[in-house]
Amino acid sequence: MIANYPEDSAKLADVVGRKENVHAVNATKIALEEIGRPMTNTAMLGALVRITNVVSLESIMDEMRVKMSGKLSKDVVEKNLRAIKRAYEEVQ
Repeated sequence: MIANYPEDSAKLADVVGRKENVHAVNATKIALEEIGRPMTNTAMLGALVRITNVVSLESIMDEMRVKMSGKLSKDVVEKNLRAIKRAYEEVQ
């Protein structure tokens, strides 16, 4: 379980009543600080990549850069990439 939660994973585990495979990341805070809006999807993607190890952070960053570049400004793309990386690093 990966949740957008403002406290640590131990506290989240207590709340959900489950101790194994419970991960918390404050995606709202990351999105507000990095993107400037409470859009948590890219931050949650970073957390998912870290916890699952299905794909590498580098591959997600490259793919997101390609997919977003045609739709968003370079500045907005970079903000989203920072949110992905930060959530990857901060997820517990």
